[in-house]
Amino acid sequence: MKSVTGLYLTMCIMNFAILANITIFHGKWNGITMSLCTLLLIVGTGFFVSAKMNKNSL
Repeated sequence: MKSVTGLYLTMCIMNFAILANITIFHGKWNGITMSLCTLLLIVGTGFFVSAKMNKNSL
């Protein structure tokens, strides 16, 4: 998977989590949503760095 596709997918999941928290749960799960978004940000960053390192090593 390309790094841009992985980052876009991560962003979509983050936005869906925020949207679900606001619309379905009426903002009651803010801590869980923030933790999930932070975890996804770390995963997306790791994916991007890994893709860049593999690209540079070729």
